[in-house]
Amino acid sequence: MPAIQIRRTAGTREGSGDIDSGLPAPYIQSMNVIEFDSEASWVAFVEAEVAATHASRLERGETRMDIVLAGGATPAPIYRALAAHPFSGLELTLWLGDERFVGADNPARNGRMVAAAFAASIWDPPPRIHEWPFPPLTRRLDDAPEGLAADLAAAGELCLKQEALLRAELGPEPRFSLALLGLGPDGHTASLFPGQPILAELGRLCGASLAPGEPRVRMSFTYPLLAGAQKLRFLVRGRDKADIVRRLAAEETELPASRVAVPDRAILYCLN
Repeated sequence: MPAIQIRRTAGTREGSGDIDSGLPAPYIQSMNVIEFDSEASWVAFVEAEVAATHASRLERGETRMDIVLAGGATPAPIYRALAAHPFSGLELTLWLGDERFVGADNPARNGRMVAAAFAASIWDPPPRIHEWPFPPLTRRLDDAPEGLAADLAAAGELCLKQEALLRAELGPEPRFSLALLGLGPDGHTASLFPGQPILAELGRLCGASLAPGEPRVRMSFTYPLLAGAQKLRFLVRGRDKADIVRRLAAEETELPASRVAVPDRAILYCLN
């Protein structure tokens, strides 16, 4: 398989390197940012890396692979491509990095997008998808302080249930094989938003937070859990994210995503 030549232009040093892949060469902006000029190459590159990770685990005699998935619309084409890839031999378990505190039938729920993307999966065995627990009631949130406080408390209870599931499946110190994460224009990833108490959480695996936009109440993996993944890949789309990508690549510590983006395990895959 031919190598991709890498050109570094915005890092602290210049040079070239090889990525073992047969895909069209992407453009490297800095040490850990790869830019793509087409959706097809962006999707194919991520698919190839997931396939390589799967093959490596098979070769080591492992029996399962646990993957964190980002929500929102950005990763949907990647998920559809993964669903159509003929993975076999490992138990593949999918975990959502965060979820909106809305009912099961709400179109804003990340679990609905993920379930739809993997509905036609050809994997053997089929993927296991661990959705977040559903809130007891389906209703539109408002900005009344008492309403938000009550919903945050209820979301916190659901986070305890998800944390118990994580420990039951992955042991007392869960670690994911791979985390596919998003990146917001304010530097958030999952539902780790700037200024939220969840950013100071060190002992819990899951926590509730408030988003700046609707639906405001969220449930999210905490940054120590996400940062512990063996591989961290940020899936970024749009030229409007160029500045926040640059800041994350520069490891600006005030960005929530910087707490997750461990330099030796994190790469940003950016579609322009």
